[in-house]
Amino acid sequence: MKKAILLLISCFLVIEAYAQDSTSYRSSIKVMYGSAAPTGEFGENRFENDYPPFAAFGSMLSLSYSYSIKPKLQVGGTVALRRNGFEETEFANPNDRIVGTIESEAWQSVFTMADVQYKWYARDGFFYVKGGAGLSFNRSLSYKVQTLFGPINRPTDNSTALAYGINTGMQFDIKRVGLGFDGGWLATSPTFSITDAHGKTTKYKQPMATINLSFYLAYSL
Repeated sequence: MKKAILLLISCFLVIEAYAQDSTSYRSSIKVMYGSAAPTGEFGENRFENDYPPFAAFGSMLSLSYSYSIKPKLQVGGTVALRRNGFEETEFANPNDRIVGTIESEAWQSVFTMADVQYKWYARDGFFYVKGGAGLSFNRSLSYKVQTLFGPINRPTDNSTALAYGINTGMQFDIKRVGLGFDGGWLATSPTFSITDAHGKTTKYKQPMATINLSFYLAYSL
């Protein structure tokens, strides 16, 4: 009986020591890189819809800072760059002789977000869920398509909008260094202007949501 009690006490002290080591750092910085897959209206590529985005599978790079206000609760901020190219093969069949060269610039968004994160600690790291809201600075897709009947042009446009997202993931700690995996959803809906062949300009709202899967490197301060 005494051995069992001593074993339980020893286990408790080990777990407590790991928890204190994990929570002793007040803040951390994190660099993250991964994929950005268009979803919802941002993933549509049918000409039947008005102004289909033809957004391709893209990438996102982000830098985050977080500060502990309680052992399991952190606040902070994130700056991120997301790019989604032009789905050229969906826009025009590569074997179509009517269409010649295609030049394009990707959809691009820069996000500045305020974050709140909640952690569940484990022996060698933690799991977390994070929510954020802020602003996005967006640049629309642009392209120039050469055809047998003349060029098709879409100039770029810029717009600022509210942005929001939610993430969850896990981190493994080696002293101050952390390696992690993150999955999340990030959305914004800027308003762009587009001008048709007759010179008529129309404003429209373009939802831009992606599902993101990333690996990251973190450092505790």
